[in-house]
Amino acid sequence: MKILQQAHNSKGVSFFELLLVLAMIGAMASFVLIELTPIQDVKESEYFLEQLSNDLQYLQQYAITNQSSVHVQFNKEGHKYFAYIDNVYEPFFSRRFSKNLELDYGTLGNYFIYYPSGNITKSGTLFIHTNRKRFRIVFFLGKGRFYAEQL
Repeated sequence: MKILQQAHNSKGVSFFELLLVLAMIGAMASFVLIELTPIQDVKESEYFLEQLSNDLQYLQQYAITNQSSVHVQFNKEGHKYFAYIDNVYEPFFSRRFSKNLELDYGTLGNYFIYYPSGNITKSGTLFIHTNRKRFRIVFFLGKGRFYAEQL
């Protein structure tokens, strides 16, 4: 009999219990959202490095295939890089990158040239900064090889 009275008196959850559960769900969701921002920064920088690597390989192959010099220039204020063929001053290739990425010319400077042989004019480093990470791209003198690493 007592059990039937308890079941009859039970009217569901109280407003306080409902607020407590919603607060716990909100707290867990905010932790997930906080963790998504660093992942976005990392993926953005990884995408940029992969895209830059592909573009530089393309420009080197273009120089070799067409037997012409390709001038590669970086513009950190405009957040872009572009390429010229020989002495034509209108870029035939241009790409913008995210404003969240900061470029530091390092020892490479803001430009270099791929010769028709595929060699590069000078060696040096180029630094890329994000909110959380720093990368270095090292260009070797000779065959125009380069690599990127996280610092």
